[in-house]
Amino acid sequence: MIDRPIFFPFTHITKNHLETVTAFFPAVDFLTIDRENALNDDLRRFVKTGRINPVFPSEQEMETIDQAAAQYLSWADVHKGNEQNLKAILKESAYFTDDTHVTSIKSRLRRQTDEKSEPREPAWPKQLLFLKLAQLCDAQHDSIDARLELLKKNKEALLNELRGIAAPVAEPEESVMPADSGDKMTQQRIVNWSSYMIQEDRLTTETGWPILVTTSPAVYDWFETNCDEVVNPLDIKKIKVHENKCENQKNWQHRFNKLLMDTVSGKGYRKEDLPTVEDQCSKSALFKLGLFSGCNINPVFNVPGRQIPVCLVNLK
Repeated sequence: MIDRPIFFPFTHITKNHLETVTAFFPAVDFLTIDRENALNDDLRRFVKTGRINPVFPSEQEMETIDQAAAQYLSWADVHKGNEQNLKAILKESAYFTDDTHVTSIKSRLRRQTDEKSEPREPAWPKQLLFLKLAQLCDAQHDSIDARLELLKKNKEALLNELRGIAAPVAEPEESVMPADSGDKMTQQRIVNWSSYMIQEDRLTTETGWPILVTTSPAVYDWFETNCDEVVNPLDIKKIKVHENKCENQKNWQHRFNKLLMDTVSGKGYRKEDLPTVEDQCSKSALFKLGLFSGCNINPVFNVPGRQIPVCLVNLK
């Protein structure tokens, strides 16, 4: 049986991500590594209404990872401008665990460790540290994209004002399209995200397995590239979806999600079963559903013999 949808493999969710996933789904789970700062105003509104359900690591895990990330950033700041030295040191080990200051981190990274002589450390610190640093990086790029978009709008407003009322208004330039964060370290994102979620029993439940939802074409491409078998029961290049606050959205989502669950469960669907949008508060979107399996995919999610449902959603 298929359980609720969960946004992956990102731990930073942008405004565009929010608008996209909530256009299709009434509620979505989301792993975040930042308990205080991750809930920005946009995300907080969706959390308050139950549309987004943030999944947090434990307070102890969060404290450990916040400390490790701060140490990493401090150490990297010391080596700013010395990229060759930094790359050489980080070549073998890009993670640190329980060191408490910059000097210790530097010493630990240089030291060659005999893994056979040391007890095996738990995997979650490395997994969460990667996801934490990825979150910080994605949040920074998201902020840059937002500033570029604001610059474009201010430029257009200034030009229109200079043209005067009688001047013809030029066609507005295209908006700055956010880059696909998933095309950077795609496999590492998927592996670290899934490994942590499995280790913490955040994926499998008594009622079933979640539908993995992504807005990243690169992430979806990774599954297509690495699978031995894929079934594509839904591949809709253009579908109308309601904007948030449309009064008909709830009913549309109920019908669409029932169709989706039936499709994933193998019951199939008829084209005429796809719900339509008749009102004006709508957007065009893309929706792809793949059921993936194979020796390069199933071990990542620790589910031998299971088809893993992955949805790609995007607003056009």
